[in-house]
Amino acid sequence: MRRAAKIDANQPAIAAEFERLGCIVHRTNADWDLTVQLYGLTVPVEVKNRETSYGKRGLNKRQQGIKIARWTVYDARDVAQCVESLKTLKRALDAF
Repeated sequence: MRRAAKIDANQPAIAAEFERLGCIVHRTNADWDLTVQLYGLTVPVEVKNRETSYGKRGLNKRQQGIKIARWTVYDARDVAQCVESLKTLKRALDAF
C-alpha cells in the first residue's frame, strides 16, 4: 500500500488559475506537479510554496537532476507569465 503523495497547499489554487486562463491541467504528482497544455503546447510545472521552508529552498536535488525544461510556479502572477509565454510561443510557431 502506497501513501498518497503530498501536494503543496497552493497547488489547487494554481491549477485552478491555469484552468481559468484556458489551460488543460493534469495533476501528476510524479517528477513534477502539473502538466499544463494550451494550444497543443505542453509544459511540466513544478509548484512551490513560498510560505514553507521547503518551498523557499526551490528545486530539490532530484528535481534539479531532471534535464527537461519546466516552469517553477509560486503564485497566480507566475501562472500568468507561463500562460503568456505559451501564447507568445504559439504566435511564433504560427508565423512560420
